Amino acid sequence: HLPGKGGTAHAEGRRWLGIRPERVRLVPEHAGGTLFAARVAKQVYLGEAMQYELRTSAGAALIAKVPLTTAPAVWKVGATAGVVWSHRDAWLLD
Repeated sequence: HLPGKGGTAHAEGRRWLGIRPERVRLVPEHAGGTLFAARVAKQVYLGEAMQYELRTSAGAALIAKVPLTTAPAVWKVGATAGVVWSHRDAWLLD
């Protein structure tokens, strides 16, 4: 289940989840509050931030844009991170 405005996405149906990349936070894989784990497939240095392309074990892709001033670590390609966001920042789309 993935939480977002407009309901909860269930495994039975396919729905899109819209969330701004700067609202996605990366934490250690087993940290409390983690929604799911994802592998870092690509990282891009943007000057003030790092952009990460993430892949879940189910093959879903998402982008996280993490400011370097607030990031506790730079995630390396191949690393697994926990993915977190506030339900207020996500929108379920049909």
